Amino acid sequence: MKKLISTLFALAVIVSMTVLTSCGSKVDNATVGKIVEKYDNGDDLTEAEYGTLLDYVDAAMDDALPIIKDMQDAVADGDMVKLQKLTKKGEELDGKYEYMDKAGKILDKVDESELGEANVKKIEALAKKISDATGMDISDIF
Repeated sequence: MKKLISTLFALAVIVSMTVLTSCGSKVDNATVGKIVEKYDNGDDLTEAEYGTLLDYVDAAMDDALPIIKDMQDAVADGDMVKLQKLTKKGEELDGKYEYMDKAGKILDKVDESELGEANVKKIEALAKKISDATGMDISDIF
């Protein structure tokens, strides 16, 4: 499971750096910021807080994956003008998910037993969503 989490959040961080850096969500930056601050202070997070971080990453992926898919299509078509426009569109998402990178790093370090069963299922669903949207084999994510 640790490999799944590491791979999934490495992909999320790459996506965030290339397309969004940060986006807008069901979970707001203020809420996630408090969780990040708690983590940075060395306090343990609850399953609910890990769930909030996962919801945040999921919302970011909802915003980023359509752009990524369009970017893949533009690259396949050799349409560099479209790719530049999509890159700019991705950059316009900047600021919506201020804590995307940090949330991914926190989730990358957590053990499955700390996440809880519901959050493990969220990770699996997120991996499938990314796989379906990008065409990556889900075994590459797991």
